[in-house]
Amino acid sequence: MISESEKAVLDEFKTKNPKIKIPWRRKWLDKSSQSGYFIEDNGISKLRITHKNKLTSLPDSFGNLVNLKKLDLRYNELTSLPESFGNLVNLEELNL
Repeated sequence: MISESEKAVLDEFKTKNPKIKIPWRRKWLDKSSQSGYFIEDNGISKLRITHKNKLTSLPDSFGNLVNLKKLDLRYNELTSLPESFGNLVNLEELNL
């Protein structure tokens, strides 16, 4: 179970990017290129939005994913990161 604030981030993301699917993954494969998220210790700990999704921005609320340890945003077209990105204090791995 994830927190309401994490659910809100996913909902906001899906609303702004309806063509991009981010399914929950039961098993996390580090070498995979499939988008998805993984829950650990009651929070989203791993998130991958890759494989030429052409994502240009992240929601302002993205910093509410405070349990995030791994974030993979490769193969997108990001031009900036939200100010709240600094709230990701548990982030150990970032791929842009």
